[in-house]
Amino acid sequence: MDKIYETTCQRIFSNIIEAGIRPIAIQVLSVIVISRQRLSSDAISNLLQLNINDVNLSVRLMQSVLKVDLHDSCIQVFHKSIVDYLTDPKRCDPKSTFFVNTAESNLMIAIKCLECLNKELHFNICKLDPGILHKENLDIEYHVSKIPNHLVYAAKFWISHALQCDLTILISTGEILDMFTATHLLHWVELLSICGSLSIIQVQLPQLILRIPNQTVIPIQITEKSIPIPIQSKPINIIKRLLPFKK
Repeated sequence: MDKIYETTCQRIFSNIIEAGIRPIAIQVLSVIVISRQRLSSDAISNLLQLNINDVNLSVRLMQSVLKVDLHDSCIQVFHKSIVDYLTDPKRCDPKSTFFVNTAESNLMIAIKCLECLNKELHFNICKLDPGILHKENLDIEYHVSKIPNHLVYAAKFWISHALQCDLTILISTGEILDMFTATHLLHWVELLSICGSLSIIQVQLPQLILRIPNQTVIPIQITEKSIPIPIQSKPINIIKRLLPFKK
């Protein structure tokens, strides 16, 4: 099977190089292979800050190994064996154009996620009128559905990607992580709360902090005591709690 995959990928990237989109196609393939959940072309375009036409062309040229869900337009590799081949340096030549270096890809995606969060997170992400926050029958799911998929993905999975890369390189990016922790940390908590994903803070954030070098100081101070409200049972309460912090 490896020989078949190699021949197929060589043909694919020959067409991609001819189309002049090699760097873009490599990023697109890396995200599709490494992503924690399926993403659409639009979500990939927004997350990676790439032109949607270039993303669509990349996907089209790789259609022999990718499939697009007709229901939600999300993209995935045809079979897990292809993912295994593309990410295994013992099977796929690391010098080949189509080899997916998992550590480098996770680093790239973690940075793109943080850039996305820094650019798009803000107070009251669902843009709810503070006057209606007391309503018990507020349809929060309707408002959550309006949050862009790439932003939800970035919020849920930036730590997951960061844990699978060289953290010293991520930290060396400096202002990206500093801006997130100093400006958007509570906005991130708000979004996770609304999406019902606060377990990320309880499980993954401590893992990330433990892996940060001792000499590095990153001001992360989110605990249950800092937000003493039942935010998981009533997600909307997180917005009420953050009202005093609005600038």
